[in-house]
Amino acid sequence: MKNIYRIAEIIKEKIEKKYPNDVAIFAYYGSYAMGLNEEKSDLDFFFIPKTERGKELSLQFIIEDIGFDLFPITWERIARIVSLDQPLAAVITKSKVLYSATDKDLNKYLGLKEKLSQLYSTNESELMIKKGFDYFNETYVNLFNMKNGTKELSNVKIESSKIISNVLITIALINQTYYKRGLGKAVYEALKFKKLPQDFKELMDKILHGKNPLQIIEDSEILIKNTRVLLNEQSKKLSDKEPYETFFVGYYEELKSSLNKVIRACKEGDYYTAFLKSAFIQDELCSFIAKAEEGIWYNDYNDYSEYKEFYDELIGIDLISSVNDLDRLKGLIVKLDKKLRQLLTKENVSIVEFKNINEFEKFYKEE
Repeated sequence: MKNIYRIAEIIKEKIEKKYPNDVAIFAYYGSYAMGLNEEKSDLDFFFIPKTERGKELSLQFIIEDIGFDLFPITWERIARIVSLDQPLAAVITKSKVLYSATDKDLNKYLGLKEKLSQLYSTNESELMIKKGFDYFNETYVNLFNMKNGTKELSNVKIESSKIISNVLITIALINQTYYKRGLGKAVYEALKFKKLPQDFKELMDKILHGKNPLQIIEDSEILIKNTRVLLNEQSKKLSDKEPYETFFVGYYEELKSSLNKVIRACKEGDYYTAFLKSAFIQDELCSFIAKAEEGIWYNDYNDYSEYKEFYDELIGIDLISSVNDLDRLKGLIVKLDKKLRQLLTKENVSIVEFKNINEFEKFYKEE
């Protein structure tokens, strides 16, 4: 299209004439902003409304067989993009402002743009990995849908495309970057990354060209597993150990209440509480010990088997194996209590404990 920028000029003229106090920012981004436009590339633009009336500027239209979308982005949404809660970094970092209502609006926008750019230019590995897990975990929903759906080829292909999209976002964050173009072109960008899941291109091609739904499901699951391995490898590189004596301050005192609740549940024959509380204790204690020993905060993103090694080595009590035998479970809780106290004492962790209220009162008033 000849003189495609004339479309932006027309929109800007309307803003200046009819919406000067209703639109904070009007900008464009995408292929034209980066000099990567091709035949029938559209001009990507957006605006930030200041008022409800400003949202009326939104319009979707076609000119000479090219589709355009003039859409609003709120300040709140831009803040989410800057916080990496939406994978649209290039919309902001590669944008060019065509109109601003005031200098204050322009400075606010440019400040957020700079903040996002700085996020990718500095070492923010921990944040990037955390956000990577957020997007990656969505693949499990798609995998569940694939395994439990109709197994029709089109259904499986659509779910696999969602998996690929989230994997692409994940590996960009692992590499502390973002895609400059849409997800289709993003594949080519991703292939140049230093850190990729094992067999990434091979699995992508097998999923894309696959005709057997069951095989596509299998390949998608392998892609997910390989991406998870990469995420965990990068997490371990962020190790930040903290000594037991500071990290475990107050932990045992708080845990004691949960230990007592399991003992009471065992006495009362309350299997539900016994099971859920025991699982909580064992899982949380595994996480805390792993943090102290490895320097890694494992959480709900991780499989239990990935962080139980040091718990097994230092405590070695499997509560879950006895949740159907409450008498035995009660004994294991007592044993765990003793072993944990021994471990904390060995690691110079002080336990704040009193024999009675009078002793506590004396301590508390003198402190």
